[in-house]
Amino acid sequence: MHKVLLFIAFLVVYIFYGWVSYYLTQKNKASLRTKVSFWRSELTFLVGYLFFFVSLYLLSGLWISRLVVFFLGAGQVAVVISAMFGALFAKRDEKFFARVFWASLEASTKHLIITAVLSFFAFLFFLVFPVAVGIVYFKHTIATPEMTVMITRCLILMQFTFYPVSLLLMASLLASENLDNDSRRHLFIDNLVGMIPTSLFLALGLWAFGIGERGANISLNLARQVPLQFSVHILVFLAVFFGLVTVVPYLVGSLRAKEWHVVLLGKEKAFVAAIADVLRKPLAASYTPRLTDVRQKIAAARTKLTEEDAGLRNLEEFRKAEGDNAPKDLQDLVWAADQSRSLDPRMKYEDALIKLEGELQEIVQDLQTRDEASQVEKASKWAQNYDSRKNELTLDLETTHKTKPTLMIGIGTAATWILSAVLSEVGKQAWAMLKR
Repeated sequence: MHKVLLFIAFLVVYIFYGWVSYYLTQKNKASLRTKVSFWRSELTFLVGYLFFFVSLYLLSGLWISRLVVFFLGAGQVAVVISAMFGALFAKRDEKFFARVFWASLEASTKHLIITAVLSFFAFLFFLVFPVAVGIVYFKHTIATPEMTVMITRCLILMQFTFYPVSLLLMASLLASENLDNDSRRHLFIDNLVGMIPTSLFLALGLWAFGIGERGANISLNLARQVPLQFSVHILVFLAVFFGLVTVVPYLVGSLRAKEWHVVLLGKEKAFVAAIADVLRKPLAASYTPRLTDVRQKIAAARTKLTEEDAGLRNLEEFRKAEGDNAPKDLQDLVWAADQSRSLDPRMKYEDALIKLEGELQEIVQDLQTRDEASQVEKASKWAQNYDSRKNELTLDLETTHKTKPTLMIGIGTAATWILSAVLSEVGKQAWAMLKR
């Protein structure tokens, strides 16, 4: 009877954990236009840890205060590292959070099928998990080493229920060609640091499933009294894990964004050069038809940009919703896209084309009010202006070509190996405590 009551208590904790996790997720979404509370972030972090240790106690009878403090302290490393990077780089403003919100929706829409499949299996696992744990729980004797190992393995698997979906969106965001450099750098740091709390369970899981006990070890003597041994398997696994979900997507995204930026700047430069060529020639009769032709080509390029980009197409459809009567999620999404226009290369390009269209309309209207000599004189002055803008775009192109993500890749690679080594040791020590 006592065993049944403990399992019922676990089910209550499990349901409460699911509800709190959902509640905090919704609260974080609702805080789009305001800074996410530090304590809410801390609570999100603590909920997962407390669920693990309370469930471990209820199901196996094991409670090690030293291990709980050890994990909670190690998890706070993320806060310290985040503060250090925050002091090194510019602070994130409202535009950054708006850009991430808009980019996240694009990423989830782009990978809609695979996200839906992963979410379905994650939810299914969430429902089946209590049944699987119940089978393990009632099959083994409570407070035995075998029970502790089995329950620990089950609870570790539970920690990663929805992790594949998060990793997919995280990697997709970092690899996006439509993020500006500052937003990508902040996301890279946030993701790298934010993975630490969950990766503690990953490191523990690798030891719990016996991976760390196989293969070679690397010995490191920091002092005669402090010999350290790292499992090569776990060290490489963690390094590859961090690399594949942070460093590699960041590098890919940086290179893709660079190429995309060059393409858009090149197109804008071509239109500016075309306008300058028309205005430079002293042929008054050709100004109106040729400038109108350029304007039509610019309008066509803008239409093509929207038609070929699913994100921009969706945004246009969202704008057609019923304004203030539209669902709040829809209003927030449109607000986020508009708030972060200057951080999205597509929208910057679109705004540049809209500006050129408006200028061409004004130029044609002005020229039509002048005589032939005055038209040629005025056109010559405008040509100089567009030549200057073409030169500025040329400089922007040269600067973009020279841009390299060397610093962040170096920091990320170094951090990956350091974190892998630290987490490997933390996981080993935690597993040693659980086995005693």
